[in-house]
Amino acid sequence: RTLIRNRSTPPEALGRLADGLNNGSYLLFEIAQHPNCPARLVERFRLIPLVVPYLARNPPASPGLLESLSLSSDPGVKLCVARNLRTPQTALERLAKDKEVMVRQFANDNLHGTLGDYAWR
Repeated sequence: RTLIRNRSTPPEALGRLADGLNNGSYLLFEIAQHPNCPARLVERFRLIPLVVPYLARNPPASPGLLESLSLSSDPGVKLCVARNLRTPQTALERLAKDKEVMVRQFANDNLHGTLGDYAWR
């Protein structure tokens, strides 16, 4: 847990830690949102519904990943995507029309640069 919470832990170490965990481990949540989460783990994590929102919270998540996650039917995932500063404008514009009020609000705030403390950094 100490290694996972350290922002300087290298991707290789996080990958080895994740490889030793089963898909039900809560530690995967922390690895998925870690800024050094190895790219090779993204596809694995996308297949674990409880981990997907944490991928969307990852500050350096790729715009392509965020774009695809913005299409989720899960409001929690869309909320996390709307709060990520790397989310592409096209995804934010779509989320700004979402049926969920909070998703719309965060998407609009992100579009206008007013997320403030609510942004995933």
